[in-house]
Formats: sequence, structure tokens, C-alpha cells
Amino acid sequence: MKELYPIVWGLRTQPSKAIGQSPFFLVYGSEAVLPVDMIFGAPHVQHYDEGEIEQQWRLDVDTTEEARLSALLHNAVYLQGIRKCHDKHV
Repeated sequence: MKELYPIVWGLRTQPSKAIGQSPFFLVYGSEAVLPVDMIFGAPHVQHYDEGEIEQQWRLDVDTTEEARLSALLHNAVYLQGIRKCHDKHV
């Protein structure tokens, strides 16, 4: 059971080929900060600025709905491609 949580976290934070975004981003409107980023000091963690984060958060809230619609369109195109390939080989 211990191995399940890192696997689920990985699936939720990796961009999906079908939708082009990570499920975490579509739910929360921003990318996840991974524990590995904290441990090894990734650039976006090192350059974190508390004053700038409020402005970025407002921008992310405004663009989240646009990202969700884009993911929906990306998914539709992906499914059409799969259907076309399936119909070609049937």
C-alpha cells in the first residue's frame, strides 16, 4: 500500500497525452511543487517570491477555465485520431 501513494501522485501531476495538462493543474489551477523539487532546490522553488505569488495566483485563476476548455478540445482531437486509426484497421 505504501507504493500506491507515490504512483497516484505521479499520475495526477504528469501531463496527460489525451488532454495536454495534468489532472492536478485542471483541478487546482496551478502546477504541483513536487517533494523532489523541494529537496534538490529546483529553480522555481529557489526564486519563490511571496509578494509575486498573489499576482500569479490571480492570473492562474483567470486562465484556469481557458486551460480546461483547451484540454477538452485536445481530448476531442485525440479521441478522433484514435477512432480514425481504429476504423482504418477494422
